[in-house]
Amino acid sequence: MLAGMTITYALIQMLEKVAEKTDLARIITKAKVFKLVTDKNACVGCVYEKGGQNFQEFGPVILASGGFGADFTQNSLLAKYRPDLLHLPTTNGEHCTGDGIKMGEEIGAKTIDLEWVQVHPTGLVKPDDADAKIKFLAAEALRGVGGIILNAEGQRFCNELGRRDYVTGEMWKSKPPFRLCLNKAASDEIIWHCKHYTGRGVGSTVG
Repeated sequence: MLAGMTITYALIQMLEKVAEKTDLARIITKAKVFKLVTDKNACVGCVYEKGGQNFQEFGPVILASGGFGADFTQNSLLAKYRPDLLHLPTTNGEHCTGDGIKMGEEIGAKTIDLEWVQVHPTGLVKPDDADAKIKFLAAEALRGVGGIILNAEGQRFCNELGRRDYVTGEMWKSKPPFRLCLNKAASDEIIWHCKHYTGRGVGSTVG
């Protein structure tokens, strides 16, 4: 299973167990928070929409709403802090539009390091939707087991096990499009990943 899915599912399952067996947690799904409630400069709750109706919750508030890499609008946080990356696609989900951060800013919350946006070197492209702004992440496990990256001329140009910023930097210097290639021995080590990618139409088997 993909690393992110493994971690996320484990956390969700644990939280669900807590909510089922105790009154320490209550999970509200299919809802969208759109406003934070303040009292004397303190955040004391939130307002959310669910099923066409608005509801309020009061108590301590922790914002854990993800990043903003999928907001490509001209007034996005990406445009504000890293306009040089606005033209790139993202492997973030469509929900990563920075709404939580913006709500915090609206009530005076301070933010730090929003300019530190990481560019992941490998994403998978669907041939029939090559210009899509949201790509499928090509896990680093593909390189970890021996996958190599080739440029448009079929040449290897970097150490694929290098840091993300290094690999990305070498890609900027080289000639696209790029291909991530695994031999049978490498693909057999992560066969679940390979089947998952080919099943989604973002990978193919040759030979």
